[in-house]
Parts: sequence; C-alpha cells; structure tokens
Amino acid sequence: RLSPYDRLHGYVERGAVLLAGYALNLIPYIAVERCTFLYHYVPALFYGELLLANSINALSPRIQRPVAALLILSFFAAYLRWSPWIYSMPLDLPSHSRLALYGAHWE
Repeated sequence: RLSPYDRLHGYVERGAVLLAGYALNLIPYIAVERCTFLYHYVPALFYGELLLANSINALSPRIQRPVAALLILSFFAAYLRWSPWIYSMPLDLPSHSRLALYGAHWE
C-alpha cells in the first residue's frame, strides 16, 4: 500500500508528463498566423483531457464526484450554448451576437 506522499508524487509525475505532452502538441501552432484547422489541436486536447482526469483523481475521494458532476454539467451547458454554431443551425443576428464569447467587438 502506498503512502499519501507516494500517491501524490505519482499524480504529480503523471501530471508533469501530461502537461509536457499538452504543451509540446500545442506550441507549434501558437505562432501560426494563418487559420489552422481543428485537427491540429486534437492531440493537445487529448493530453488536456487526460491531465484533467489525473487532476480529479488526485483529489480526495469525498470531493471527486461533485467536481466531476460540476464539470459534466458545465460541458453539457457549453454544448447547449454553442451547438447552433457547431452544427451550423440558422441564426438571426441577435442570436448570433448572444452566442459570441467576447461580444460583438471581437476583431
């Protein structure tokens, strides 16, 4: 049986590897000035999801479920909010402006 220190050390080591994988997959596209396609960011997303799961797993068992439930609810709310853009549903201008994350002045 591992001590709490050894468990935490394992989470930190895994987290460092996953964070490095996330950064190494994302850094090449940060400097790109032209439009990049979504598939360029999928490997970094994969590492980010694993890093999130590792972070939740490092929490005490008592608060893991509430944190996971809150994240799932926030993901579902984000899906409901931005699904018209994801699936190209027809929107009028006021609806389109309400969905914008940074308002109408994003340029």
